Amino acid sequence: MNSPALLKASPLAGRTLVMTTKNGTAAALAARTEGLLLCASFVNAAATANHLRKHARDVTFVASGGPSAEEDGACAEYLAALLHDPVADPAPFLARAAHAPARAVLDRRCAAGDSGVHADDVALCLDVDAAPVALVGTPHEYGIQLLR
Repeated sequence: MNSPALLKASPLAGRTLVMTTKNGTAAALAARTEGLLLCASFVNAAATANHLRKHARDVTFVASGGPSAEEDGACAEYLAALLHDPVADPAPFLARAAHAPARAVLDRRCAAGDSGVHADDVALCLDVDAAPVALVGTPHEYGIQLLR
């Protein structure tokens, strides 16, 4: 399941979660030996930027969706803006992400009755700072473990 809304509705208390994504997992695995690794989104942007300010000098942003993933680029640019200005306005970056081609794909999947997505997914992904935690990736025997 790769739907924030469906995941939010699931009984997860006390459970160990294993998450994989097509692009995000591959990007994290490729970068895991390059020092500090953070997994970020609009949802944890401020916490991520704060962590970077404290623990990193040089930062490389990896938009795991590739060059055509407008939403990933918008988030990376917002994080970069936060590094320079902790109160940077997220509105223009959120607007770009909300109108990215991925949104149309999600809308089509919802309209087709795809049980793996939910109409609230985009709103949850664009809920700036809803999770005030920096997700630090640490190498693990089978991949990357994210810790707060």
